[in-house]
Amino acid sequence: MSSTAFQRTPLAMAVCAALFHAPAHAAPDPVDDPAPGDPLTLYTADSDLRLQNFDVTALPDGRFAVTWLERNLDNVNETIKLARFDSTGARVGDTVTVHSDPSSSISLSNPVMAADADGDLVVAWEADVGGNDCTDTVAFRLVSSQDTPGLMDWAPESSGMHCDVALAVNQDGAFVLGWTLEDPNNNTQRFQYQIRRFNADGTPMGDSQTLAQAGNTLFPLALAMHGDTWLAAWSANDNGQVLQAQRFNINGTALDQTPFRLDDGSQQGASLSQVYPTLMADEDGGFVGVWHQMEAVDSQPVTSVQGQRRRADGTAGAGFLIANDTEISMPIPPLGLALYGDQLLTTWSEWRQDQPPVSLVAGVDGDASVGAPVPIVSGDEDTVDYSLATRVVITDAMAALVWFQRQDGEAHEIKALIQPLPESPDPEPAPQEDDDDNGGATGLLTLLGLGLLALRRRVRR
Repeated sequence: MSSTAFQRTPLAMAVCAALFHAPAHAAPDPVDDPAPGDPLTLYTADSDLRLQNFDVTALPDGRFAVTWLERNLDNVNETIKLARFDSTGARVGDTVTVHSDPSSSISLSNPVMAADADGDLVVAWEADVGGNDCTDTVAFRLVSSQDTPGLMDWAPESSGMHCDVALAVNQDGAFVLGWTLEDPNNNTQRFQYQIRRFNADGTPMGDSQTLAQAGNTLFPLALAMHGDTWLAAWSANDNGQVLQAQRFNINGTALDQTPFRLDDGSQQGASLSQVYPTLMADEDGGFVGVWHQMEAVDSQPVTSVQGQRRRADGTAGAGFLIANDTEISMPIPPLGLALYGDQLLTTWSEWRQDQPPVSLVAGVDGDASVGAPVPIVSGDEDTVDYSLATRVVITDAMAALVWFQRQDGEAHEIKALIQPLPESPDPEPAPQEDDDDNGGATGLLTLLGLGLLALRRRVRR
């Protein structure tokens, strides 16, 4: 870690050090009166329903929103719902039905969501009729800041099958939707990455655009947007599977003459494979990307989570290693990402051989990771179902980790671990008077670390 990062977050290091090297635990039982570090129950599904797929996004005034897909045990009556919460996790307004299919004729999946500066939302999802590897189409719905469902439409005008929906919204409500298009009759280029741009009222700015060919391997692309600039990233075959990226104006004009390596060419391992990118715009107009990476190091397979910053002018910023492991057998998409000044949190899940999947969170300060990843939730005989993805969201008032789970004999619940944040992302540390004071440093990683420490202590009881 750099000396600057260490000076800014000494308590974060101390807290994280206390958590690391401990095995993952099952998700804790809910409590009636949550204390700091206790998970909150944001939503409880009916007993005959199960949850599948969800997403979160930050809203103005310290609030956040969660959208999720629930279906009954017979895989019919699928419904995408939405709810807003304040900075303490209290519900704001009613739960909204975004879209519902009461029959088994259409299968819904993978809802994603993003908000503009007023809290108006775009929710997008995949819809499948034929039971294909890819879904038949991608749909979206506009939801106002008052939770009034608005326009619903189908995003692609192209034929074929569409997978892995991605979404980015700017401050004014304009948005870009992306997907991977499948043409099963094309034996050499079965997949291609496409996007389509929309005005804030949901009207398209033009037809779908093809960003790149994806060959015969299905991987998702990622999108992020700031002002009139949006960034796309995707996996491509180039001496291995590498992530390429390109910036565009909202009118569809490329701002980079050709696609560039998202990692700026810094990763050169043998048998390199970079997949499952997640992007986010920073407050200065630049972007941050994180991804799963697999490679061979001294003939030993290594799976890692990597990151890279990109400045507003398009030049490469710092790259950083978030975590690596020689024991991971399979990374699980997607990664979660949230920014707070120069700090960030990222979440992901991994599947080790002969062990249940585990969801993890790690922090980065500048270009240095803060300790090792911290387990959030894993399975045991009491936790019979839980989300393979854990989402992270940061507003101007709090940071939250969000997941869903079902304990044996209980209903599915959406859970959250919420920590309030200081007014400034990078407060100056107070003078260190003694060893117990820890310098008085605060910040995102410190506060979330304290919450995870409290959660871990309660799990061990």
